[in-house]
Amino acid sequence: MAVLTIIPVISTEQFQATLTTSSNLTGTSQVFPTPLPGEITLGAHVQVTGTSGDGLRLRAEPSIGSQVRLLGSEAEVFRVDDGPLTVDGFIWWYLVGPFDENRRGWAVSNYLKVVQNP
Repeated sequence: MAVLTIIPVISTEQFQATLTTSSNLTGTSQVFPTPLPGEITLGAHVQVTGTSGDGLRLRAEPSIGSQVRLLGSEAEVFRVDDGPLTVDGFIWWYLVGPFDENRRGWAVSNYLKVVQNP
């Protein structure tokens, strides 16, 4: 009987995404992946991606120390309403839920991917 072992291959993009910057946040270290390719613009729709299912924190202000307003789910889509602002070494965009405008806040671009026809 033959045994087959499958070893996944990591792409250059996946490897690049693991090279991250860390910041000290209230005694914990938060890791941000490299921003994804694609140009985020006002009015564009973006999808939360790369959070490993943890979701993306949308904050009251564009700062890693700002209050978290809500958690955007992995694959959730938002409309870009403001930005970009560079704060704490990250590019921030103000996002609004296209179906629930109460789902809004500032998020780092590192976890956003532009999507067409959401």
